[in-house]
Amino acid sequence: MRRNCHMNENKEGWWVGWVLGGIQTGIACAIMVLLRQVLLYLKNGAWVKISVIDGLLQFTRHHPPDWLIYPGDWIGVHKILSQIPLAVGFILLGLVWAIIVGVVWAIRLGLVGWRLEEHSKLKRTKQAEKAGAE
Repeated sequence: MRRNCHMNENKEGWWVGWVLGGIQTGIACAIMVLLRQVLLYLKNGAWVKISVIDGLLQFTRHHPPDWLIYPGDWIGVHKILSQIPLAVGFILLGLVWAIIVGVVWAIRLGLVGWRLEEHSKLKRTKQAEKAGAE
């Protein structure tokens, strides 16, 4: 049987690659956006601002949702996304991915459950001590 060289025998720790991969992907996409902006500046002589809304419009260019073009509600969210540069948005997306994967694997490996069990044991011990003192 062939073993996957990326996985530890006890399967702990290989999720770190997923976390780092999300962060690296976000940074790589941000660098590509910045390079595109630099190339456009060198070509046209004017800096082109690319916001998260612009990126979403480009991503959904064939059938963009109406909200991206004419927001009827959640106008504050639309304004915030139109002010955030797309490069920063990619980095934030990578960080969110890393947090989600980290939390999921912490739960799956039992790290979070262990902490909750320890907390409940500590709480029961304190309650028992308090009841014994009375």
